[in-house]
Amino acid sequence: MLDFSVEIAGIRLEHPLMNGAGTCKLIDGDMGVKTLVRSATSAIVVGSITLEPRPGNSGDVFFVNNGFSLNSMGLPNPGADYYRKNLPEMVKLAHQARKPLFVSVAGFTHEEYADLTVLAFDGGADLVELNLACPNVWQGSSQKRIACFDSKLVSEILRTVEEKV
Repeated sequence: MLDFSVEIAGIRLEHPLMNGAGTCKLIDGDMGVKTLVRSATSAIVVGSITLEPRPGNSGDVFFVNNGFSLNSMGLPNPGADYYRKNLPEMVKLAHQARKPLFVSVAGFTHEEYADLTVLAFDGGADLVELNLACPNVWQGSSQKRIACFDSKLVSEILRTVEEKV
């Protein structure tokens, strides 16, 4: 029998396959936590989440073809208040299915990244992913700054998150 287990940040997974961060936002729904606990994923990834609720981008924002997908969803999610209230239940459901729950966070400032990371860990998340590279987020007519293109900003985000966590 083949062993596909992997370890990520000290968390042992049965195999390295899990849902993408943009696909699970809620407890219920087609790709909600309640659905993913019954799937073959080895972990459940929620997010990316933001402090304020976001409707996401409009129009044709998701494309699937021959085993790959592209999206320009714009981080749709119900915001921090939803996750503050519901994340403990999401974690409980995942853990009952013997799956860790990871949370992807996407701030608009280094303080937001830190606050969202604290929110995720306070809610019971096993691991937090910092989404530093989403290019598909717009505020009015301006594109959100893409953190990974600015090494000083990445350093500030990491320093602030480390200080708060």
